[in-house]
Amino acid sequence: MVLVGCGPWAKTQRLNTASGYADFRATYPTSSKADVAVRREEALRWEEAKTQQDVRSYRAYLHAHPEGEHADEAQREMDHALFREAQDARALQAYLVYQPQGAHVDEARASLDALAWLEAQSVDTSDAYGAYVLHHPDGAHVEEATALRDEGIWAEVRQRDSVFSYRRYLDEQHRGTHREDAEARIEALTFERATIVVRSRSTWRGDGHALATHMVDEIRRDWLMRLYALGFEVPIDVVSTDLTGVASPDHPLDSWPVDVGTALFVVDLDERRGRRMEPYFGTVLKGTVTLYASGKREPLSSGWVEARTSPYVERRSQAQMHEDAERRLAEILWSAVRADAFLREGLEAPSILPDLEPRPSAPSPVRRSGKKSLSERLPR
Repeated sequence: MVLVGCGPWAKTQRLNTASGYADFRATYPTSSKADVAVRREEALRWEEAKTQQDVRSYRAYLHAHPEGEHADEAQREMDHALFREAQDARALQAYLVYQPQGAHVDEARASLDALAWLEAQSVDTSDAYGAYVLHHPDGAHVEEATALRDEGIWAEVRQRDSVFSYRRYLDEQHRGTHREDAEARIEALTFERATIVVRSRSTWRGDGHALATHMVDEIRRDWLMRLYALGFEVPIDVVSTDLTGVASPDHPLDSWPVDVGTALFVVDLDERRGRRMEPYFGTVLKGTVTLYASGKREPLSSGWVEARTSPYVERRSQAQMHEDAERRLAEILWSAVRADAFLREGLEAPSILPDLEPRPSAPSPVRRSGKKSLSERLPR
């Protein structure tokens, strides 16, 4: 009797734990007490699960006794525990993945929808509301989110206030509530003619007059010849002025007031002394291109341009170096502004300048053949 009382089974009974019974039946699978150990282990695991009522304990029971007496009830209770313990969006999504037929699927989806809506409201941007609609197409707040997204996009469009931004709104917001407003604003922001003003300053010549007049000649000869060859008859005036020594120039619209239906392109050039590397010259000619419209003190668009001359091509003089840079800059300005593209319906002006944005597209051109009315106007 002493030996029996000190045996493995007696020791397991004294411990009376689920892990103890599991170890006994794993060590003594042929013992007459193995079946008793299985039943005691299952009873203890189920008792622990009912006491703890958490996912861990129910999962432990099912892992040890997948066909046990309480397996079905354990599955149901674990489903409830999984949902009960899901406190954030990630846990709720995990519940839906692992319990696709769970009793709380609808509640989990509703909770996810509510959390996503709260997040969208806290960020309060058009992108946030768009993300809500994208990920919750059947959500309870889709209509409200769609309306708020449209209002956010419209606010951004109004801030830019350009033909490009309004046309983009029309292209992307097919059910937007401001489509009529966008169309009306496009009409208000179009123009029939353009003025190009070249303002220059120089730190190596006595004044910037030579640079300004040379650039005007380049634009007149190059741009207008190209427009004529493309078949456009558009009134574009090109003028120049020297800003060398002028600390604070007047606002362009004060110096060159434009009538309604006219746009003002202002090209500001800054010419610095080039670098001499015997027997070569090299330089960088920089500037900005800004678009103004009648009655609008703030520019519709603005971007920088620059032209570099190679220091590895022999030049006889510094003046020749700068003339080379001016010719290069005229080419870059054409690529940046592309007056012909402003005349075409549905085209955006191609540009090497990523920050020359927004870039308007334009109505159909006025061509020599057919003599279409100038009511088919350039957009600002």
